[in-house]
Amino acid sequence: MTTPTTIAPSWKPPSPASTNAPAPTPEALGERPVPVRLHILDTMRAVEAALTACTDDIAHQFQRAPVAMPSARRATYASDREARLAYEDRQRLAVLARADLAAPWRWRHTGHRDAVRAALWLLARVEFAAGAAERVERALDIAVQSRTLARPCSGGGGEIEMHGGEGRPPVARCTGCGHI
Repeated sequence: MTTPTTIAPSWKPPSPASTNAPAPTPEALGERPVPVRLHILDTMRAVEAALTACTDDIAHQFQRAPVAMPSARRATYASDREARLAYEDRQRLAVLARADLAAPWRWRHTGHRDAVRAALWLLARVEFAAGAAERVERALDIAVQSRTLARPCSGGGGEIEMHGGEGRPPVARCTGCGHI
């Protein structure tokens, strides 16, 4: 009967003197490198969850569903014209579906979702809404507007500022002499 032999491992852990890391000192408590502060990590995760949830809700209410790729189908058509029209319609739907898949402005409910992407998506919606509101205010003449004219005042030589909006008639005033 043979006796089992043990094979000694050839690998040995490196000694602290052979590594580039500084030797721990008695005043250094705990693990090195310092672990993450959990309350900050929890806050980051909570903010990320809130941003993505808000973005999900807004996208669900205001973003149309993506166009689905048309399925291949075998059908009998009454005429060649009808078959051609059906083919062209499927081609148009395929182009729209590919555009929806590649559109960077669409919020996706799957895939890479993080707080930065959610915040940027929400910011783009806010900026779009602000621009639309500004255009409506200008069209209805309810926005306060101010412009500086390129022509100087003939009396004081200062710049002429035009003020208007809010349903009032526009007023021009010289910044130098105050002349209206």
